[in-house]
Amino acid sequence: MFENIFIWTLIISFAVQILFFVYAAIRQTDTVTDLSYGLTFIILAFTGLFSTKMFFIFQLIVFGMVLLWGIRIATYLFIRIKKMK
Repeated sequence: MFENIFIWTLIISFAVQILFFVYAAIRQTDTVTDLSYGLTFIILAFTGLFSTKMFFIFQLIVFGMVLLWGIRIATYLFIRIKKMK
């Protein structure tokens, strides 16, 4: 799918962070900033998984672990920010 997965993950990571930064700057809020960290993990996990045509059990295990981590970190940080306000 992608010629060089490392370059694409870097580009996607920067794009997600810049989009969330622009939104946060316009809205004058920092609540979405923490959400962007977890979402970046999730998006990059999907990018890495679907960048190959064949799936191996090791890939699926790592994908699942990164996906759970991204969901956990985004949820934890978002709830923490909401409790502070």
